[in-house]
Amino acid sequence: MSDASNEIEQYRLAYLILKDMGADEDTLERMKKSGIIELFDEKDDVDYLTKGINDALIEHHLDRLEENILRFAKSVNFGDEQFAGNVTGVAMKYKIMSLENKCITLERKMTSTLRYQYKVLFSAWSKRNGVALDDYLKVGFKRNLPVNMIEEAQATAALRGQVSEETRLSRLSFVDDVQFEIRKMQEEQDEYARHLQPLGEKVNHVLDCR
Repeated sequence: MSDASNEIEQYRLAYLILKDMGADEDTLERMKKSGIIELFDEKDDVDYLTKGINDALIEHHLDRLEENILRFAKSVNFGDEQFAGNVTGVAMKYKIMSLENKCITLERKMTSTLRYQYKVLFSAWSKRNGVALDDYLKVGFKRNLPVNMIEEAQATAALRGQVSEETRLSRLSFVDDVQFEIRKMQEEQDEYARHLQPLGEKVNHVLDCR
């Protein structure tokens, strides 16, 4: 980018060429002030001596530099045209796999550090009610990535009865605590069952109406 900017700046320092005409110092000074050049003959011409620049070559070079920087840094160019709205979740994961591997390495280091820190804190917090000594092991990270919830819902619906409920719910990205979700589902079932009328009373009520 710096070299390209220097090439563009050189246009301002180009030499002025007067064809079939001349000018003394006084004339040149007046031209600088007025910005006007008077031509008397049809062959007279004024031009600048500039170096030809292949803008297509420069653009290709800059694009390749940007691509290599992102590739070697294991980053993702989210301005890429391939990142469109119709890209599936699996295809997007393949595109960000190098970045994901880099994030996993950093995540493991951060998790190890934070667990050691919270282990010291929980040794004191565990003396309070509602806090267990091993709660520091729950430290974790969650990816801030777009998720296709329809695909997840279809996949988990197909797994019903094939795997355990805990394993099935763990495949949902928006479920942070599987055990909490299972308890809430059980509480909702119990609440719904309490509001149901017993079957025997319902049959007797129908017979009395007859």
